[in-house]
Amino acid sequence: MLTERDIAFMKRTRDEVVANRRRPLVLHIATESVRNPITGVVEEGGVEEVEVMSVVTDRTSRVAAERRIQDQAEVVEGDIWFSISLDQLVGINTESIKYAIHNGVKYAVVAQDPKGIGEYNRYEFVGKRVK
Repeated sequence: MLTERDIAFMKRTRDEVVANRRRPLVLHIATESVRNPITGVVEEGGVEEVEVMSVVTDRTSRVAAERRIQDQAEVVEGDIWFSISLDQLVGINTESIKYAIHNGVKYAVVAQDPKGIGEYNRYEFVGKRVK
């Protein structure tokens, strides 16, 4: 049985487990529209870029049996799955992450799920390659 002590151990050692698997990833985060307090005009939101370290899995298989449905987004060749630690997402609304850039390729973020054993410690995302 998984105990609280086991969960604490996994939380402490996760960085070591993924240390050599993480790669830089640039996130494009949509910022909210803001009302100018002086003029009252609503100013369009923009895009903020944030670089994080992520475990990225490139989907290069052509085998249909290896395709997965994740939040109704079929993952196919050319797409990626990527995982980001909650520590790197502090202050970021994960729903506002619109794109990710990995190895110079842009991906639209189409699905996200909180993950972890015993308690959430990361988010996993699906990125569809933008043509």
